[in-house]
Amino acid sequence: MLCAAWERYTENILLECIDKILETNIEASSLPKYIKEYISQKVRESKNVIYPIELADNGWKNLWKGYAINETNALNTPNSENLNKLFKRFLGIEDFTLMWHQKSLLEINNFIKTRGEIAHNGSKAKYVKFSTLLKSINTITDNTIQVDYSLSQYLKTNYGVSETWRESYYRKLSSYNR
Repeated sequence: MLCAAWERYTENILLECIDKILETNIEASSLPKYIKEYISQKVRESKNVIYPIELADNGWKNLWKGYAINETNALNTPNSENLNKLFKRFLGIEDFTLMWHQKSLLEINNFIKTRGEIAHNGSKAKYVKFSTLLKSINTITDNTIQVDYSLSQYLKTNYGVSETWRESYYRKLSSYNR
């Protein structure tokens, strides 16, 4: 469930970022080159002959968001490699994991790998100790807070988004002592 929450969070925050950018009435020419190239590639690969005209006016905005929705829905392994691809394609972030806590990359990838082993091997998978689960909860929580803050700053700096979401969080450790 923790892995599903991490996956859903990263998908939702990506789409929320796109919404925040679109609220600024950004022009297609202001998007990073990589995003423009990716949208163009997807349009070229499409067998829909009217896609090029759908890019006119604000149509490119619908395609950008639509492609992001499709790819987040297809995500099923929210490890660093897959998330880096997603955030580069749709937000122009070269290395999304640089927004994570420094020592978390390996921890999160191992956590995702363990979830995959459980999903595919069931009871034959390696036993996950409670202490390991608690550490993973803390890692995901800390990184969610860090990513929230980092993405908020990224949107303000790179896209001129004036208001995002709350940037300060307070953890209540007592909630883990049940």
